[in-house]
Amino acid sequence: MTTPAPQTSSPPGSLVWPSQLGLGLTETSSMTSTGKTAPAPFDKVGADIILRTSDTVDFHVYSHVLILASPFFETMLSLPQPSLSSPGDAQTADNRPVIDVSENSDTLETLLRICYPIERQESVRSLAQMEAEWNAAVKYDMAMPRAVLAKELLKAAYTSPLAAWAVACRVGSEPLVRCAAENLKKTSPLIITEGDLRGITAADLYRLREFHSGRAPAVFHFLTPPNSTTVTGHGIHISGLPLFPERFVCFADLICRSSDGYEFKVHRGFLSTASAMLYTRIQLVLSDWKSGKKNRKISTHPVLEFDEDRITLSVLLMMCYQPLSELPKNATTLYNIIVAAKKYELDGVCKAVQTQWGEWATRGVDALSFYLVAARLEWKEIAQVAAAHTLSDPLPSSGPHAPSSIPTSNPLYSPFMESTPALVYLRLIQYHEAYLGATQEIFRRSSCQYSFAKVLQNATLSPHDGISFTSSAVVESYQQGSQNYGYRNGQNLGEALDEVEKKIGELKVTL
Repeated sequence: MTTPAPQTSSPPGSLVWPSQLGLGLTETSSMTSTGKTAPAPFDKVGADIILRTSDTVDFHVYSHVLILASPFFETMLSLPQPSLSSPGDAQTADNRPVIDVSENSDTLETLLRICYPIERQESVRSLAQMEAEWNAAVKYDMAMPRAVLAKELLKAAYTSPLAAWAVACRVGSEPLVRCAAENLKKTSPLIITEGDLRGITAADLYRLREFHSGRAPAVFHFLTPPNSTTVTGHGIHISGLPLFPERFVCFADLICRSSDGYEFKVHRGFLSTASAMLYTRIQLVLSDWKSGKKNRKISTHPVLEFDEDRITLSVLLMMCYQPLSELPKNATTLYNIIVAAKKYELDGVCKAVQTQWGEWATRGVDALSFYLVAARLEWKEIAQVAAAHTLSDPLPSSGPHAPSSIPTSNPLYSPFMESTPALVYLRLIQYHEAYLGATQEIFRRSSCQYSFAKVLQNATLSPHDGISFTSSAVVESYQQGSQNYGYRNGQNLGEALDEVEKKIGELKVTL
């Protein structure tokens, strides 16, 4: 824990420097550093403090205005100022304090004009600028600027709904997201480009598409995950996976403690050999323990604390001793293991998990989760295999290849969407739509009279909006149609299906 800097005595009402508070602000180190003076009314010589922006513009402001407008600055300005090493440090030539802020002059000027008791002139600003202003208002806890900016962003939700939706997702405003989404719903189809997705998660995009298609439930939140965060699919959970085996405990000389309080007795040598990082951490803990900083009466062995839960830590520790013949067959658990293995530089564990991930991706188990994680980790071959398996699962679609006559079902969701960039999910959607478009064209050329939409309606997988189906479902549907309804040109069916299978192998997800 960081020890607070000692406070020195100073005159009442003096200022504390931002570096003392750890708030991401800095104080000017010398009076030789000067900035350009901001326009009126932020050029008053009677102002008692100067805020210097990232583009070196000096705003001469009154501290009492900042105190009234921002609890952030109220706290800062109420604390004592440390002694200065020289008369000019952190001051202007006339001894007014200077505080450097990370915002540029345009952003800071907008906030101050809202806070100051002056007539505010309307200005045309981009959504990007308003987003920067909102973030600064939140950072400095300025209620009035947040209220004014919220109204301006709501107006933008009517004129530029997609861009406003993206801003609302990034700043975390549920009312703004809803307003933008409602206006987007008036347009069809919903067209999303890569440039719209900066800082957006796959879950944000998923929920927007659900709402746009009319499939959202009556009680629906755009920025809140569903109550159930169980990974979709048929992953085998690890309730029966043995924890760290007792046979490893003999002659143990270290205790590893998980985040949920489980302790594992291990041997320092095995962990040190597996990871140089763990070796360094062990040496630090051992040094403290031997020097008496850690109470030996509490534990007979030095204790190494981990952020991971008992299941993840147990697997990591076992793999430091020997390779496991079988790893957990669950995407969430495997992901936790790979993240921890990368964190502790356990290269052998990383390779083993990647191999296991690839094997399970080929089986189509929880394909969406395996795709999302593989894409994030840049395991391109595994991501491609998993993406192909997602073709048998429904994804929400409002694209050009989604027939309106297709019955709907619940689209696939994965909790990994909440932390995966939206671009990864968008490219999967584009992959699905490219596959669907190509397949439609194949059947059109085959002259099969049994319509493509009818195939999907009869498919046993109940595909959603025509976005997904497997060749086996198509075969079954076509055969049923030919037998029951006597559709013509059945001789072209085999060729069409062969071409569909070939197309699956040709199409690739862009990563």
